[in-house]
Amino acid sequence: MAVPIYNEASHLRSKILRLIQAKGAYPISSILLAENGSSDQSFKVCQELASEFPDLIQCFHLPVGDMGEALSESIRRSASLDCTHVLLTAADLPFEFTDFDQFLQEEKNSTHWEIYIGSKAHRLSELERTWSRNLASWGFLLLRKILLGIRVGDTQGTFFIKKEFALKIEPLIQSRGFFFTTELTYHALKAGAQIKEVPIVLKRDERKSSVKIFRDSWRMLREIFKLRFRS
Repeated sequence: MAVPIYNEASHLRSKILRLIQAKGAYPISSILLAENGSSDQSFKVCQELASEFPDLIQCFHLPVGDMGEALSESIRRSASLDCTHVLLTAADLPFEFTDFDQFLQEEKNSTHWEIYIGSKAHRLSELERTWSRNLASWGFLLLRKILLGIRVGDTQGTFFIKKEFALKIEPLIQSRGFFFTTELTYHALKAGAQIKEVPIVLKRDERKSSVKIFRDSWRMLREIFKLRFRS
């Protein structure tokens, strides 16, 4: 399980302890805490958790302040871990464990999907979101379909990826930031991957989101065009 960490010190410990408490119900073999460029005490908290749970938690520091770089490095580090899937999630865990439940249920029924996504776009998902976030998501979805041919409803949910496939795709990804998982999806589809979206229950963040609608929408648009013209 890869968890990017950026200025999460105030609630990080309680969130990770929730993961540890859930370990009995879910096959979590390792937790990688990828602290990237925080200005608070996030890395210190990561180190304390790794010291308390050395058989379960590893942490590392990246100075760049980039979620995509944190995910990329986590995938590379997963090569040495004893696991079949890599889970890319978020430190605020707004989905509770509903996406994990869906993933496990799907795995019981089928094993031919390379990627499962806990998707906000799934018709059975339950969401608590502002109208501006919904509008931005809809626009991003439309642009992905038109310019990149991506028909996956949500390319920024929780990703459950077969480890060997993740290691194969990661070197192809040039984008960083929030666009990382969108380009991951793009290359996965080009490689013939089967992607299954599963519903989630999304709660509002307990803390102020770092996402800025207009700033990040503009960045996403630029990344879409960059990927379109280099492919």
